[in-house]
Amino acid sequence: MLYKLLNKKTTITFISYFILCQINAQINPSKQGITNRPVVIDITNKQLEDYNASILKIAEIRKPAGDYLEKKNYLNIQRALKELSNITKSTKDINGIQENKFISNILQFNANSPNGTPNDNSVAISDSGYIVSVVNTNLVIYNDTGKQLLFRNLGSFASSLTLSGSISDPRVIFDPIHRKFIIAFFSGNNSSNSTIVLAFSQSANPLSPWNFYALKGNPNNDTTWSDYPIISVTKDDFFITFNQLKDNEGWKTGFRYAAIWQVDKQKGFNGDSIKYNYWDKIKYNNKSIWSICPVMKSGNPTDNKSYFLSVRPSDLSNDSVFIHTISNSYKSGLATLTTAVYKTNIPYGLAPDAMQKDSQYLATNDARVLHAVELNGKIFYVQNCIQQSSGRAGIYLGTIDKLSSTPQITGNIIAYDSLELGYPSIAAIGNYPSDEKCVIYVNFVKKNGFAGCMALYKNKQNSISEPLILKYGEGNINRLIDTVERWGDYSGIQQYYWEPNSVLIAGYYARSNSQHGTWISKISLNDSLFSSIEKPRSNTITNIYPNPSEDLFNLKFEVKINEKIIIELYNTQGIKTKTLIEDYYTPGLYLFQFNTHALPE
Repeated sequence: MLYKLLNKKTTITFISYFILCQINAQINPSKQGITNRPVVIDITNKQLEDYNASILKIAEIRKPAGDYLEKKNYLNIQRALKELSNITKSTKDINGIQENKFISNILQFNANSPNGTPNDNSVAISDSGYIVSVVNTNLVIYNDTGKQLLFRNLGSFASSLTLSGSISDPRVIFDPIHRKFIIAFFSGNNSSNSTIVLAFSQSANPLSPWNFYALKGNPNNDTTWSDYPIISVTKDDFFITFNQLKDNEGWKTGFRYAAIWQVDKQKGFNGDSIKYNYWDKIKYNNKSIWSICPVMKSGNPTDNKSYFLSVRPSDLSNDSVFIHTISNSYKSGLATLTTAVYKTNIPYGLAPDAMQKDSQYLATNDARVLHAVELNGKIFYVQNCIQQSSGRAGIYLGTIDKLSSTPQITGNIIAYDSLELGYPSIAAIGNYPSDEKCVIYVNFVKKNGFAGCMALYKNKQNSISEPLILKYGEGNINRLIDTVERWGDYSGIQQYYWEPNSVLIAGYYARSNSQHGTWISKISLNDSLFSSIEKPRSNTITNIYPNPSEDLFNLKFEVKINEKIIIELYNTQGIKTKTLIEDYYTPGLYLFQFNTHALPE
C-alpha cells in the first residue's frame, strides 16, 4: 500500500533480535594524496606478447598456524564423523533435481587458465559487448560470442611500471557511467616492493590504450604489504580495499589492519594524476577489523554514499556484522567513515575445506564477506559458511534492510547433501530493482566427484531456486604436494547494464589434467517470467482530518491483508522529499498522524 502526501518520506523501524551494538564516531581519512601521472600502455603492442612462462613451486599450501589450523582440522574431523553416523541428510540433494525454471544459460565457453594457483576469477563486460576476464596472472579480452581478441600476461606490464615482485589477485570492473573499464592488481609480497596497480581504459573498447598507475602498497612505511583487493564504484569514485599483512608471516597471523582507498575515478579515466583518500584506522573495541568488502551498487550508481561489510571471519560461529559507511565523494571534501556493528539472526561460521574425490581437499579459507550488492535500498551479501547439521561447506546469503535507519539483518545458509560449496558472488538481475531479484554464483564439489560451477536464482522473498549447473568438473585438482589444494579466492559476476535481465559470470571448474579452469557464462531470466512494475494497491481511506490542516494531520485507513505500508511526502512540484512511514502491518484499522509545522512555507 502506498500513500502519497503533498511534501516528504521517513522510516519507522522495529527492533527484535536485530541489535545495534555500537556506532563508532566519524573518522576522517588517515591520509590524502596524489599519484604521479599514469604510464599509458597500448596493450595491443606486439612487444608485450610473451610465452606466458611461469614456475610454480610444488609445495604445501601456506596454512595459517595456531588456533586457525586447529579449527580447520576440527571441522574436517566433525564432518567425517557425521558422514559415518549417517546424520547428514538434512539438506537438499542435487541428484535428480528439476530443471531450473527461472534462469537459463545462453552463452558459455572455456576461458583463460591461470599459470599459477589459486584461480582468482574476475570479469566485466561493456555495453558494446567486450568481455575482459582476469585471473592469476593474465588478462584476456573476448567479444560477446566468446571469441578471443587478445591475451596478455599481467607480468608484461611490469617493466613499464617498474614492478619488482610477483603479480597477484587481479580484479576488473566496468563503470556504467563513463562506459570504461578499471583493472586492479598488486605486485610484491613484502613491505619493500608492495605496489598497487590501477589501470583505467581510455575508451569503452578495452583494446584501446590504458592509463596505468602504481600506488605504494605500504603507504605507512611500516612492515606491511597490501593483499587481497576488492573493488567497487560509486557515481564519482572508485574504491579498493586491502588487508595489510606483516612481512614474512601468513595471511592470518600476519594481519595488521584493513585499508580503504577512495579514488576520484574521473582523474583516472582522464589520465591525470589521481587524487585519493586513504583510511586504515578501522577498528572496533580498539581492535582492527579484518577484510572489508565494498558493496557494489546495482545499475548506474546515482549517489556517492558507499557501504562496506565485514564479519568475524575466523570464528567457528558468530553473528556480528560490521557496516562501514563513507559519506561522500572524494571531490566533495566531506568524506568521512563510520563503523557500526549489528547482529544477524542466523550465525555464520568457518567452513571445513571442501572434499574432492580421493580425499583431496580444496581450501575454503575463512568466512569473510566475498561479494555484496546494494539493491532497492537493501544490501545482499554472500560468504563461505559451514552448514552446522551436516558439517559441510555451504554458503551464507545475508540481507540488510532499513539501511537508512536501524539496519535489520537476516541470514540464510545454502547447502546440499551431495555438494560442498565455496566462493560465491552475487549480482542483481531483472528490469525492476524493486523486485530484488539476484543471481548467485557458487563453486561446488560434487560428492565423490570433482569441482564445478553453478548459479542460483533469488527472488524477492529470498527463496532460492534449484541450481543451474554451468559446468561439471572433469578431474581432481592436484597441483601441490599436499592434500589441500587452492580453490580460487573469489569469483566474478556482473549484470548487463544495458540488458538487465542477464548477468555474466566467470566461474571455476577442475580440468581433466588436474589444472584449474575458468568457465564464462551468460545467464538470463526466462522470458515468460520477466517481472512487471510493482504497482501500489489501492485501499480505502476512511477519513482525512482536519482538511486543510494547520498543525496535526490525521489519516485513518484500513489494512485488509498483511502488507507493507509506505507514506511519502511530496512538494507542490510533485517531487518526493521524504518517506514518513515504511513498514509492515497486519490487518486492522489504523490512524496515521504527523505534525505539519515541519513543512516549509
